[in-house]
Amino acid sequence: FSLFCIQIGLLFYFFHSMILVVLFLGGSYMFKTRAQLKAEAKQLLGQNFGKLFLVTFVPALLLVIALLGIVLLFTLVEMFLITLSYSTDGGSVLISVLGFLFYIVFLATIIITSLFIQIGISYTLLDFIRSKNPAVLNLGNAFQIFKTKPKMRLISIAFFYWLFLELWALVPFVGIVKSYAYEQTFFLYKDNINKNLPATNYITQSRQLMNGHKMDRFVIDLSFIGWFILSIFTLGLLNIWLVPYYSLTVTNFYDSLLQQSTGQQQYGATTYQNTSQPNQF
Repeated sequence: FSLFCIQIGLLFYFFHSMILVVLFLGGSYMFKTRAQLKAEAKQLLGQNFGKLFLVTFVPALLLVIALLGIVLLFTLVEMFLITLSYSTDGGSVLISVLGFLFYIVFLATIIITSLFIQIGISYTLLDFIRSKNPAVLNLGNAFQIFKTKPKMRLISIAFFYWLFLELWALVPFVGIVKSYAYEQTFFLYKDNINKNLPATNYITQSRQLMNGHKMDRFVIDLSFIGWFILSIFTLGLLNIWLVPYYSLTVTNFYDSLLQQSTGQQQYGATTYQNTSQPNQF
C-alpha cells in the first residue's frame, strides 16, 4: 500500500510539474505527428512483441541479478574489512581508506553498467526502427556498448550530461525543460560515433536539434500518462507491453526529428551536425 501511495504521489508531482513547465516549452512543425509516431511504434510492437520483450526486459533482469551479486560481494568485503580493523593494531585508518575506495568502485560499477545496458537497448531499438529488420532484436545487441572501444568517451558524455542537468535542476522547472533539450545526446553520439568530437558537443547538438520541438516531446509524455497510471493498478504487469511501446515511440521521435532536420531518409553513421556554434547549455 505504501508503494502504491508513493507511485500516486510521484505521478501527481510529475503531472503538476508538467503543467507548469509547459509555459517554457516551444512547439513547431514535425515531420511526423504524434499519432503517426505512436501508430508506427504500436505496429512494430504488435509484429515483434516477443523479440522486443527479450531486448527490453531480459537485459534489465540480468542487470538486477548482476547488481545483487555486486551488492553481496560488497557486503562480504565490507565485513572482512571491519573484522580486519578490529584485529589489526594501528591499521584502522588504512582499512577505512580501502573501504572507501572499494565503495567508490562499487558505485561506479553500478552506474556504468546500468548506463551501458540502457543505452545499448536504445541503440538496438533505433537500429530496428531504421531497418525494420527483426533480426536486429537479439539479446546480444542490447549489450553492444560493452563491445565498442570508445567507452571512456561515452562515460565522459554521460558525466557532462548529468552534471549540466543537476546544475540546471537548481533552477525551478528549468531542469525539466533542459532534460528534454538534452534527451537526444546519446542518440547523436551513436550517429557520430566515428567522429572525434568533444563530449559536450553532443549535448549542444541535442539542444539545437530539440529547439522548437520540446513541446512536441512533452506532448508525447503527456499522452502516456493515462497508460502509466493504469499500469499501477495492474501491479506493473502492463509495463510488459507499455515499456516497449513507449520506448519505440520516443526513439521514433528522434529518428523522425533527425530526418526533418537533415532532409534525409536514410542514415549510416551520418547526422545532424552544427558544430560552428559555441557550446551553450
